Amino acid sequence: MSILQITDGQELTQIYRRVLVSDDVLGAPFVDGLVSIGVFFPTRAYRITEPQFHALRAATGPLNCYILEIEEPIFPGEGRHWRLANSSYEEYLQHAFGFALHTAYVDAQARWVVVIGDDQFGRVGITPALCREFLQAFPQAEDQLQGLERVWRNYGNHGQMVNLLAELRENQRR
Repeated sequence: MSILQITDGQELTQIYRRVLVSDDVLGAPFVDGLVSIGVFFPTRAYRITEPQFHALRAATGPLNCYILEIEEPIFPGEGRHWRLANSSYEEYLQHAFGFALHTAYVDAQARWVVVIGDDQFGRVGITPALCREFLQAFPQAEDQLQGLERVWRNYGNHGQMVNLLAELRENQRR
């Protein structure tokens, strides 16, 4: 169990490109091969909550992942980035991460990614093989999607959010 800071810009760029094409949480941030399956809402600032952490672990096994500050233009050079190796939620919380407005949690095997933007929700992308396991491990998925939808209704009919919510519901039904 460990949490290590990473500074190798080339390594970080390779990790990013395995799963992401952008840091646009409302747009299309994931590479082909990852399904946008749900949201984490609310998040704990730019951290995932304990039920969210455990859902990822239940669906995918021990969390061996990277936490990347991906907000442009600080990525990768000026951001701070870490590798979690089978850490507990308590260890994760105790670590003093300094997050940018856009943060990505990236599975070391590129099977899943969570992108958290400045709107305080995380968008979950996952391989099709793990979709069912994730939704079973995270029964709060629909509640969190509805919670995000309620909050966004207060901001009016934001086209990108409406499209995102429709896409997520469609992908969860498959």
